[in-house]
Amino acid sequence: MSEKALGFAGTDDMKELQPVPEDERKGTAIDQFSIWMGANISVTNWALGALPIILGLSLWDAILMMVLGNLVGAVFFALTTLPGKNTGLTAMVSTRYSFGTKGALSITLLQLINTIVWLGINTYFAVNVAVEILNQLGIGKSFFVYFLSSLFIFAVQVLVAVYGFRLIQRFDRVIVPLMFLMMLVMTWFAFDNPVSMTEGKLTGGERFGMMALIFAAAGIGWPLSWTTWAADYSRHVPRSMSNGKLFWASYLGMFVATVWLEIVGAAIAQSMGTGLDPAAMVSQTIPGFVLPALILIFLGTVSTNVLNVESGGLSILAMGAKLPRWGAGLINGLIGFVICILSIYFEAISGVMHQWMLTLILWMTPWTVITIMDLLYFKKDQLMNGQRLYDPLPAVRWSALASWFIGSVASLLYANTPLYTGPFAKMSFGADFSWVIGIGLTAVLYYAFASIEKNRSASVMLQETTTP
Repeated sequence: MSEKALGFAGTDDMKELQPVPEDERKGTAIDQFSIWMGANISVTNWALGALPIILGLSLWDAILMMVLGNLVGAVFFALTTLPGKNTGLTAMVSTRYSFGTKGALSITLLQLINTIVWLGINTYFAVNVAVEILNQLGIGKSFFVYFLSSLFIFAVQVLVAVYGFRLIQRFDRVIVPLMFLMMLVMTWFAFDNPVSMTEGKLTGGERFGMMALIFAAAGIGWPLSWTTWAADYSRHVPRSMSNGKLFWASYLGMFVATVWLEIVGAAIAQSMGTGLDPAAMVSQTIPGFVLPALILIFLGTVSTNVLNVESGGLSILAMGAKLPRWGAGLINGLIGFVICILSIYFEAISGVMHQWMLTLILWMTPWTVITIMDLLYFKKDQLMNGQRLYDPLPAVRWSALASWFIGSVASLLYANTPLYTGPFAKMSFGADFSWVIGIGLTAVLYYAFASIEKNRSASVMLQETTTP
């Protein structure tokens, strides 16, 4: 087998990117469920759940769109865990089968930016809530407190991440049951106040447009934002585990945690009118629960961000950096720390988060469609069956790169972000259906381009075998 086929130099520097040996794969379905459950019990999801209420939807409309959106989005997410198990490779290495060894670099760069930004944003929310709670416990607010809180959270999550997957796995096994119990208590607090299910400010076309926007942002967009790193953790699962078992463990871990927290956030916003400020959401809703809430916030943030640090570091390595894995993770963590500190001075963080969520849909949806089509058909030998992993790959696979680029750009026609609203979105009361274009157009283009490519390859092989 030639490791150079996948773009490896065959050195120890690239060890972390090579297939995980079968005898080192100790992950279970429970581990996969715990990883994705823990990753999504985060303060960010509380604020995301409050978003539709603040923008004028009723609690019933918000819950309906978040549930339906996540039901659909989690399917795409769970499917993208399968290449990890079947190849033993990280997502940004296995995507080379689709895009080529050099063509995958653009995807890897975007994924690196994705992990760094979410690392900073997630910690920013957690630090704000933690400082508010510490203030209630008698520790005053100051830059020093913000800085130390940020530093402590980053230190823990970077240490857990750079130690490796096994510690992440053990960490989640312990904290997910604890977070589950705490979430039960927080849910009781959230719905203990009078809650109107049908009260909303929007009607008619504006209501339709906002519901479609929430479906895209807080629904399908959230699980889609995890697709580009799903394989980084399923590669530690034995290949003997059935695809169905891995699919449902990943699906349920993602869906249950995300929808649960979003509903809690929406209920708090509706009953308390706390806006998108997570600190106010916690302090006003559960004043007698502040210390356990502080623990929950800390554990949830670390559980989410260890994946940001780990996958960000793997992305740095996949781009060719000659670093040990811990060094790449440390760099990722340091940049995220700077983003967190700078974000403390920004008031419009909710708008930044909203914009980033919708931006993710624009490029992640086409990538996910191509990955799933290769998993099920065009690259089934490698991504589904784990065979022919070291077949030579082209530098750029234009069928995938062109389909991805066109699908991403065309999605702008129906996108609705704080900085840009597409012409179709304007005609639909602000509805965001960019994901529909991303799925539909990309699928059609890629099927056409990849089929032509496949037929040409078959023709060349036939000529080579029949030529004397």
